[in-house]
Amino acid sequence: MTYNIGRREANFCKYIEYMENTAIHMSPNAPRTNTKINAQGSELAYIISLCYPESGTLFRFRPQNDYNISALENDELWFSAARTFNDPFDSLCHIDITKLSTAVFKVLGIPDHIKYIDKIAKCREYEKTFKDMGRNKKVVCLTEDIYSNLMWAHYADSGKGFALEYEVEKMTMALMKGDLKSPVPYPVIYSGERYDVTHDAINWFKSVMDKNGTHSVDGLLLVKPVIRKGISWGYEKEWRIIDVSNYFGDDISYASLPFVKPKAVYIGYNTPKDYELRIIDICKCKKIDLHKIRLDNDGNKSSLSSVPLNLWS
Repeated sequence: MTYNIGRREANFCKYIEYMENTAIHMSPNAPRTNTKINAQGSELAYIISLCYPESGTLFRFRPQNDYNISALENDELWFSAARTFNDPFDSLCHIDITKLSTAVFKVLGIPDHIKYIDKIAKCREYEKTFKDMGRNKKVVCLTEDIYSNLMWAHYADSGKGFALEYEVEKMTMALMKGDLKSPVPYPVIYSGERYDVTHDAINWFKSVMDKNGTHSVDGLLLVKPVIRKGISWGYEKEWRIIDVSNYFGDDISYASLPFVKPKAVYIGYNTPKDYELRIIDICKCKKIDLHKIRLDNDGNKSSLSSVPLNLWS
């Protein structure tokens, strides 16, 4: 399998290996409480912490609109369904329908397959359910790179918006206090292949049919597809906060949770003056450090830098 690792390679390799080879075993009908997932996921949380950026912070780009101004003012964190993202393959799984169908027949047994013909007919339904399951998860996207031209162009309205800087540890502590079932930010894995959910789908079917409760499902099943993107997206250096619990409901495309105050705000290089003044007023009131992104004109490279705006002097 092909990966684009790039950052903090040794620790990131440990993270990839864990996500590829480790399952948190849970009953499909068990209540998915924070305590259970956190207790079993403590090793994963530690591995993720080793992948934190050296700065200890992550950034969130926001386009220019009144909703984002309101979120800044009220310390809100907005989630979006992965199906609304600009990558058509985002969170889309691969499933081998032939392997799934074969496993279903084997579990049911040839003598009894007529009795379960309605379940066999649902193999295609299972295929669609598992293929698309990541697409309905609610996600918050963050990045390590505040000076990316492409990120400002794609996610901050061509530099007309702004970006928020969050301290990762404070952000994680705030998420732990909330109702999310997987309250940690995950670094995205950039891979040449989509997440293969075939084994998970077979396991799920076995666990549903198993009256003795000897089969379990992976507690990270709803996370793994959402943290994988194509290699061409590697420049985003993305991290994701994921609602894996249908806390907001599958039919909701956007939703918010109370969050923490950002460490700093960065105004874009094309932010209109009236919008910039609104951001400045909020940051003054909330005592948030403020920076202005600018184009570097001193050298011959196409790069960005920032200057602090001293609001308190």
